[in-house]
Amino acid sequence: MDIKEFDFELPEELIAHTPVEKRDECRLLVLRRKERTFEERIFKEVIEYLVPGDVLVLNNSRVVKSRIFPILERSGKHFEMLITGFISDREFVALVKNLRRLRVGDVLRLDRYEFRFVKLEKGMGVFETNIPFSYKYLDLIREIPLPPYIEKKRERLMMPRVMDIDEIFYQTVYSSVAGSIASPTAGLHFTEELLKKIEEKGVLIRYITLHVGLGTFEPVRTEKVEDFKLKGEYMEVSKEVINDILLSKQRGNKVIAVGTTVVRALETVFRDVEKNIEGFSGMTDIFIYPGFEFKVVDAMITNFHLPKSSLILLVSAFAGKDLIMDAYRYAIDRKFRFYSYGDAMFII
Repeated sequence: MDIKEFDFELPEELIAHTPVEKRDECRLLVLRRKERTFEERIFKEVIEYLVPGDVLVLNNSRVVKSRIFPILERSGKHFEMLITGFISDREFVALVKNLRRLRVGDVLRLDRYEFRFVKLEKGMGVFETNIPFSYKYLDLIREIPLPPYIEKKRERLMMPRVMDIDEIFYQTVYSSVAGSIASPTAGLHFTEELLKKIEEKGVLIRYITLHVGLGTFEPVRTEKVEDFKLKGEYMEVSKEVINDILLSKQRGNKVIAVGTTVVRALETVFRDVEKNIEGFSGMTDIFIYPGFEFKVVDAMITNFHLPKSSLILLVSAFAGKDLIMDAYRYAIDRKFRFYSYGDAMFII
């Protein structure tokens, strides 16, 4: 399968670079797989498609301020680093802009922290710290990372790269477990009020954790889809969530995944649910593309994704490539807003 089959042209003006004023009043494209039809709604009307006993599953991972700007000791120059994971409380891995300019042994400083460049590993830098360093310190010292397409568009419009609104709107209202380097954006459309109404309707709202890392947003770099391998990401799904899903399925209700991260987490667990019946915590590198057999997810809420990405492959696996491409053409023609701060799609 050629990755070029999942390419499309998007007018730049449709790339959303700021959030809508009210999260749940963005546009919603409802895609019915059986009927192969599209319906335009407002996001808060998603409640009309849910029935008592359904399970709505959300990812409670919280974005950390994982982008830092330490100073290289020997030159006095700032380096831009995006921390993608911790090996221990004194060692971490990071994407570094102009990494080739660093030498093994170089020390970079940020406040009271010293980061010594240990080695280059698969295009990433591995660093050791002088004192314990973790996500909780990151939230205190630097900025939230936004997708490059948002920052580049803002720069072209002479706007700040990161703004105060991002501290609020680039987090879901239910985020609670720090660990992501990008937002699980399908959940950005929910408000506390909408979630309360959904729960009052009798829908079960349950949470899993999948920390968004390179595995979610790294572009597919191979011509053949089958040759690509996703980087692993940490996830947790509790015994209670698994049990609620199984009971819901037995009643004939649906499991609705909010976002591709939730789809990947649930399908990881339910590939062998008997083995994972007591809960799952660990890494997943599950790669979902057309031909994948879904075990548990019945419907999904998602955003409009980048061309030739693992995310558009996943939604194409769920709804069919041709239908997804038709839906994207429909959305472009009707000027839906795309990507992280954009509008939503509900695939049922």
